[in-house]
Amino acid sequence: MTYLFFGNSEDRLDLYLKSFLKKIYSDNEEKEITYFDALTTPIDDIYFEVSQLSLSFNKKVYVIKNSNFFKKKQPRTKENKILKENKYEEITEFVKHDEDEETIIIFMVASDENSLDKKFPLFEAIKNENKKFLEDLTEEKWPVYINKYFSNKNYSITSDAIAELNKRVNGNLRLFIKESEKLMLYVEGNLITLDDVKAIVTKAQEDDIFKLTKALISGNKAKAIEIYRELRVTTSVEPVTLISIMANNLVFLDSLYHLKSKKMSNQDIADKLNVKPGKIYYALQDASNLNRKSIKKALEDLYELDKSIKHNELDRFYAFELFLLNF
Repeated sequence: MTYLFFGNSEDRLDLYLKSFLKKIYSDNEEKEITYFDALTTPIDDIYFEVSQLSLSFNKKVYVIKNSNFFKKKQPRTKENKILKENKYEEITEFVKHDEDEETIIIFMVASDENSLDKKFPLFEAIKNENKKFLEDLTEEKWPVYINKYFSNKNYSITSDAIAELNKRVNGNLRLFIKESEKLMLYVEGNLITLDDVKAIVTKAQEDDIFKLTKALISGNKAKAIEIYRELRVTTSVEPVTLISIMANNLVFLDSLYHLKSKKMSNQDIADKLNVKPGKIYYALQDASNLNRKSIKKALEDLYELDKSIKHNELDRFYAFELFLLNF
């Protein structure tokens, strides 16, 4: 049997593969899994392996990662050289007539549905029911995913716990899996509550730093200082880390204003800076009281502050708070 797993998130693809393999093999069953990277292994070599008769008579799984030959367009990279030289006729014929349930082929490709070449013969050879598209976990879908994840593990989780866990993992799937495993080991019984999440899951540091920067550039110094003081209490974040992240955000804003001065649209700016148009809109809203001159001064102040801290010339925590006050 042949399968195709695709979706934009490589993390989600890997996690889905792991759960899929658990369904194929029981815990005490000997596992025969062979992994290929399609960017480094020619398709003829892969075909040779999968077409061999298994002498062990056990279930045999072949996982072909980076199966970018399913995409409409191939970037011109050294890695894609093999893809251009591949001949797909033999593997396509094999998949088309493959009914062996003991030999399982899994093609994996990080791609959205629109980028796949659905007229590619190998794509057409795979049965539709064996093509699994893993949608991106949008902000709206995360709570549903969290609830379903725990339900599949025979755990229940309260709605307020879902909201807090979602906030703390901040869209990081691998972090979610890691923290969820800790939660299931920690709780007594099968119910996860808000108190459990607060006790076990570390609050997302990057989310707090983002809020600090947002408060500062929008002119809310009091809020920025409040967030900074809470960060000092709840995390071990160093001022030099905050300086680096804030400097990157200010450089982004400076680039945004520069492109805006050239009468470029938000969409054109988004394409140029490789971000979503919504980020451009909200960045302009948040930083409406800033101009390029004030951004330049802030970057210069951050540079001097960073240099002084690294030379142990002042108290780093107090100095950073002074920077926030004088921003």
